Amino acid sequence: MKGNAATKPSGIPWLGEVPPDWEMKKIRFLFRFQSGGTPSTTNEAYWEGTLPWVSAKDMKKMWISDTEDHISEHALTESAANTVPPNSLLLLTRSGILQHTIPVCVNSRRMAINQDVKGCIPVADNVDVRFCAYFIHGSQEQLLPLWRQEGATVESLEFETVKNTAFALPPPRTTRHRGLSGRAHGAHRWAYGAQAAAGAIA
Repeated sequence: MKGNAATKPSGIPWLGEVPPDWEMKKIRFLFRFQSGGTPSTTNEAYWEGTLPWVSAKDMKKMWISDTEDHISEHALTESAANTVPPNSLLLLTRSGILQHTIPVCVNSRRMAINQDVKGCIPVADNVDVRFCAYFIHGSQEQLLPLWRQEGATVESLEFETVKNTAFALPPPRTTRHRGLSGRAHGAHRWAYGAQAAAGAIA
């Protein structure tokens, strides 16, 4: 972003200013949310299917096309496990790793999720899930203290706080057709997200 480009206050102290055509929206208005579960591990037939089942161990990279474990459709109907469609934002909400990192990823195909993963399924037309994933990834230093649930036995995210967090959303053309020059630093982490979504990981 050139130094003389027009900007406006984002309303978020740690984020600073954003381009004037970007929109601030709370996460709750961008996604619907899906919880998951674990089929009984004593029923071997539940674990002999082909449906990818996302757990913490799969969330070590930004893009998920497959998982270590798979379940059957039968297991899906007889447990608390649920599926998310392709191009959903997946957040790990309960794990010791949340002491220092917020695992976030995007799935490339229909997958089931376990109880420690929250599926965020876009409901608004202007939501670029890739951008949102990079926004979270690039803003972990600011978001983790805000989102982490205090006093939990296992490190967890306070999901009501997550849902009430505002994102800075660029127009669809920004993430699809043009990047912002340079990697963001300091408060302007939105620039890194836009650059990544626009071309660096296309």
